[in-house]
Amino acid sequence: MKRFFAALFFIFLCLNAVFGQILIINEVSQGVSGNKEYVEFVVADTAAFYDCGLTAPPCADIRGWIFDDNSGYHGSSGVAPGAIRFSNDPLWSCVDLGTIIVIYNDADPNPQILGDDLSTSDGNCVLIAPISNASLFETNSTTPGAIACSYPPAGWTPGGNWSSVTLANGGDCARVVDLSGCEVFSVCWASNNLNTQIYFSGGSTSGSSATNTVYYFNGIDPSDQSNWTIGCADVPACGVENQTPGFANNPANANFIAQFNNSCMPISPITANVIVSDDCGCNGSVTAACTGSIPGYTYNWTDDSFIATGQTNATATNLCSGDYYLIATSLIGCEDTIQFTVTNIPPPSAGTDNTIIACTDDVPFNLLDSLLGTPDITGGWTGPSILAGGYLGTFNPASSNVGTYSYTAGTGTPCPDTANISITLDVPPLFLPILDSVCPGDDAIFATASNNTTLWSNGHTGDTLFIPVFTDTTFTASTSNGCGNFQFSDTAYAYSEDPFDLSLSQTGSLNLCPGDTIRVIVHNNNNINFIWNTGLINDTATISDPGLFYTSGDGLCFTIYSDTLIVTISDCEEPFTNVVIPNIFTPNSDQSNDVFRIVEHTNLANATGQIINRWGQVMKIWNGLDDSWNGRTLSGEIAPDGTYYYFLELIDLQTKTTSKTGSILLTRSE
Repeated sequence: MKRFFAALFFIFLCLNAVFGQILIINEVSQGVSGNKEYVEFVVADTAAFYDCGLTAPPCADIRGWIFDDNSGYHGSSGVAPGAIRFSNDPLWSCVDLGTIIVIYNDADPNPQILGDDLSTSDGNCVLIAPISNASLFETNSTTPGAIACSYPPAGWTPGGNWSSVTLANGGDCARVVDLSGCEVFSVCWASNNLNTQIYFSGGSTSGSSATNTVYYFNGIDPSDQSNWTIGCADVPACGVENQTPGFANNPANANFIAQFNNSCMPISPITANVIVSDDCGCNGSVTAACTGSIPGYTYNWTDDSFIATGQTNATATNLCSGDYYLIATSLIGCEDTIQFTVTNIPPPSAGTDNTIIACTDDVPFNLLDSLLGTPDITGGWTGPSILAGGYLGTFNPASSNVGTYSYTAGTGTPCPDTANISITLDVPPLFLPILDSVCPGDDAIFATASNNTTLWSNGHTGDTLFIPVFTDTTFTASTSNGCGNFQFSDTAYAYSEDPFDLSLSQTGSLNLCPGDTIRVIVHNNNNINFIWNTGLINDTATISDPGLFYTSGDGLCFTIYSDTLIVTISDCEEPFTNVVIPNIFTPNSDQSNDVFRIVEHTNLANATGQIINRWGQVMKIWNGLDDSWNGRTLSGEIAPDGTYYYFLELIDLQTKTTSKTGSILLTRSE
């Protein structure tokens, strides 16, 4: 900061007073009894010159100034012969402004006066002088006339006599007369109610008398009646003591006096200081902190070219970054100029509020990308859910809650900025291939579930499309909703073969021996109505004659023909049938002979039966040539070692049935 001092002579202009005299009356007391009276003045020259380089206030020459009571100018009562004036003594030739001067009747002294004080060098800014002092006061026995300016310039003798200015309780005035012999200030009471400046109709104990009364100035303008108060000079009479000879009457009176003499303290040079509060953008501020001279500072804030900003308070606001000056002026016109700099923070931008409609099946996305402007990457998000991704604000449609999310940039700075994003979710349109494979010429059916109209590639609009299909044809659909635009594509298929099926087992060619039969089974996957070429409608036919055998039925789109079986008959020998069944097994999990089974067989097609224990309980239901028994009961429990019995029915390839029985030993010890 740079400082510029001003040390000039100037005229002090009191902002709150219009008087310009040298002496004002500050307090007038009738005393508790007798003539224990005093008058207190303050040296207050509002036209004095203050030198900003000096530590003391300027002084005033009060030699020849007159004090008197009523001369008849304010009424007919209280007129005492003669008047008193300040003599030509050097003490009165240069009295510092702000000095309190008390003159009193030392023939009947007021007990509140602590003692005489005739020194201007003791630093207390107070002079207390007895009226009889022949060096300090002069008396003129001539009674002035009842006009404002009637005091003679000659006829003054050394020493004062209070009888010339005695203050009557029933009506009188305390008056100040300047060097021209004219009254310039007066405090009157009771019956003296003519030509008054400060006037009271009564006192502290009477409505029409000043008995036991002190009148004192307590504000900022001694010529204003509202700045004067009636006080008490007799504690027994009214319970309080308001006389303060040689002291300020109250804080308001002390402030008035302080504007002349800095509260009786040395007047140091004015020093202007500032406290700068940097902020954001053009929101900086600065507060003046001035000391020195006489307080009551005024402020002129300017830019770096000394152009006034228009702000005159102690705090200047709404300042942009840059250099500025403060010109501070004290109550007595001393100036100090200081330069300072405001360095504000560039305001962050969180972006612009936005609204997003997302699809429920969208992948997670960053909300920061949806903010316009230049968002600060050090910002953070708040909202219905905690977002992943830090400052990016990753929203997951599958798990994050919808609502309004707030992004704040510049957190921790004086000017954070916030932008909001409102998120809602919409279900994406669905494409539904209701019927996409049909018989040639039939309608394929497609549909969409969407909030808006769907446009199909053939120009059709609507949620559902019915389209005849003769060959495989691809269709597209375009639609949209709140979360975006969607394109779907699918193919309508025309069957070239019937989707239903008939088949036989066995198929091909089969040679039978004379007298043999064979069972042929029709397999039907959609309950198609069918018929054999022999007229049968059963799904199983027993064939023993040679010939051509097949079935046919109505399919979905076409007539369906099954497989064909050609049967021939030729001479053939009876095949040999053989079966080998063991009579012992050891289910002890040693990977050897752990199960009971048919070991060998020849010309067998199937085997069924059961295994029982000696009490006839069924241990195993046998089903098939490859079936086996692991030595456990039907409920899965381990069968005990011992002898068991099997009963099998064997069916050979010619469908002949043979029974086979025997016993088997179950042992786990081998």
